Amino acid sequence: MANALADRGLHARVCIVNDADAMAAGLASTHGKLDRSIRVWTLGTGIGYGVYPFIPGVWEGGHTVVTLDDREHYCGCGGRGHLEGIMGHRAMRLRFLDMEPEEVFEAANRRKDPDPRCLEFKRLWHKALAAATSNALHVSGPASSSSRASTRAFWT
Repeated sequence: MANALADRGLHARVCIVNDADAMAAGLASTHGKLDRSIRVWTLGTGIGYGVYPFIPGVWEGGHTVVTLDDREHYCGCGGRGHLEGIMGHRAMRLRFLDMEPEEVFEAANRRKDPDPRCLEFKRLWHKALAAATSNALHVSGPASSSSRASTRAFWT
């Protein structure tokens, strides 16, 4: 990539990173937080977990086990109890064949007559995110005392 750019007169450093790590770095930069540790969950078809500054390791956050319930088998990898099997769009579509992911939350958030099935799932969704975040903190460790950390979730 660097050579192709150089052939066109552009001399730029090229770096290959995980998409969620790139999101974390971009958010840190955009919000003037390059002096802090940032953890980011990206939620979409799958689940991504990114950190800034970069920490070496394997960060396949979507396959973090968040439940041992045998009924949680919606992860695309075939594994059971994975975060992606609860929060990923594919998993939500399999679970709610009659609704899109956004509709599930709209039905759960209705002031009058919320859909009980959607409301129960909304609680599971939030518990899964909390469990995965807790696991991620245990794996990567707390932020250093010289910097503050934040964790955010973003739809992609």
